[in-house]
Amino acid sequence: MGTVFPDGKRVLFSGNEQGKGVRLFVYDPASGKNEAITPEGVSGTAFVISPDSQTVAAIGPIKKGYLFPVTGSGEPRVIAGLNPGEQRQFTRG
Repeated sequence: MGTVFPDGKRVLFSGNEQGKGVRLFVYDPASGKNEAITPEGVSGTAFVISPDSQTVAAIGPIKKGYLFPVTGSGEPRVIAGLNPGEQRQFTRG
């Protein structure tokens, strides 16, 4: 099951490749391709897509909140002020 982006063009879902940790992926129905946008170890249940469909906020491998670019290019940014344990504030949507 995945979450449709606000632009209605893609789907965000969590999954893992054989022998690897959980990551977030973007599925593009137009191309039929999946692209991983996070490193392994990201929470598969605590994430939210930005209204402009450009970033995904998620809990990273070391329990910090990050903004991950959807295009897969660029570095993730730490969410300032979000402390470990506050991830319950994230809801899928």
